[in-house]
Amino acid sequence: MKKYLILLIALFLVSGCAKEKIAEEPACETPRIMYEGECCLDADNSGICDKDEEASKRAEEITEEETAEVKAEKIPDQCVEMSSWVTCEDIDIAYDKVLGTGKITLQLKNNREGILAIKKFRFPQLPSCNKDLIWSRDETGIPVAGSSKYVIECNSLKDIDILDTKIEMDVNYYERVKGRDPGSQPQYMSEAEQVIRGIIKGSA
Repeated sequence: MKKYLILLIALFLVSGCAKEKIAEEPACETPRIMYEGECCLDADNSGICDKDEEASKRAEEITEEETAEVKAEKIPDQCVEMSSWVTCEDIDIAYDKVLGTGKITLQLKNNREGILAIKKFRFPQLPSCNKDLIWSRDETGIPVAGSSKYVIECNSLKDIDILDTKIEMDVNYYERVKGRDPGSQPQYMSEAEQVIRGIIKGSA
């Protein structure tokens, strides 16, 4: 009988401790969860406090923005002032700080009554950016009122101001023979070598 009494007292004490332990652990009502002894909001039921998720997401966004800013810096620019032969319809100048590479992209329109074949781009102030083109009258020449895009690799763009940088183009011009029947195959005169000069405007 004495043994049963001792066992009953022991069970009562263990049960009381368990209830006390359960009482010590506060419960969080959904959608809140327990984290580091406190209740926090977990609206998306991810098991992570929403405030911690927001902080982590914002940190990632800042990192992505900084990476994008470092990886490709766009240099402000406007188009090129050129002769009446050519209109610069668009220009894009960019330098990639990470790769250490730069490029100038030009969209040029032919204003002459003939075919304009560009053979070379020259930059007197940036000779390392000069570019010789593979060209032909029929394959790469710009037709009347037509336009073409040219990409010029130019790694010397790093940390320089290209405002008023001169640009020169060696071209072959093929003048269209006038007075022919409009429905007949057009013919062109022999090539005439020319140099077209311009200035890159508006860079900061």
